[in-house]
Amino acid sequence: KQWYQRRVRALVFAPGKPIKKTVNLTVDSKDGGRWVYPFTAHSTAAEPDDTIVIRASGLHKDSVVGMRLNSLDSSSIPYEAYLEKGSDPDFRVYPPTGQLLPFGTEGTLICVAYKPTLYGKTHNAKLIVQTPTSQWSYVIQGQSPAFSVPVGVTTTPGRLPRPSPGVKKNFIRQNMRIISQKSP
Repeated sequence: KQWYQRRVRALVFAPGKPIKKTVNLTVDSKDGGRWVYPFTAHSTAAEPDDTIVIRASGLHKDSVVGMRLNSLDSSSIPYEAYLEKGSDPDFRVYPPTGQLLPFGTEGTLICVAYKPTLYGKTHNAKLIVQTPTSQWSYVIQGQSPAFSVPVGVTTTPGRLPRPSPGVKKNFIRQNMRIISQKSP
């Protein structure tokens, strides 16, 4: 008979948001022995849940996208929504705090506004919606309005007027005549 019996247990670590904690794993034997193993559980930020593209309606004009989120429980839960540090200042999120409605309801509306101040650049931000137990993240891309070529009629003269080749005008003599006619 073997003096030990090997047991393999699976430990599933799937937190809803990034954490770093030091915990103790305690193993008790039937014979009264106890072993304590300290270890650090560390989860990094997950990949973004989705990418949201907002096309600007014009320079210095708000374009808004809204999404509805629910609590993962059957009760409301407080949340905080913010743009990650380093996000472009042309974005804002509202409301920044509130209650996520329970699972199975229409959800809480969270909006992201994009108000570009210059053309030609894709602006980027990262939206974080965080509750005490979960976290969602979204990559936000703000794009310039679609460019359309102006429609209109342009005209250019077919032929520019040219002075006659043989006639030269003496402007000094002409100005002197005008001055002499005006003097009394």
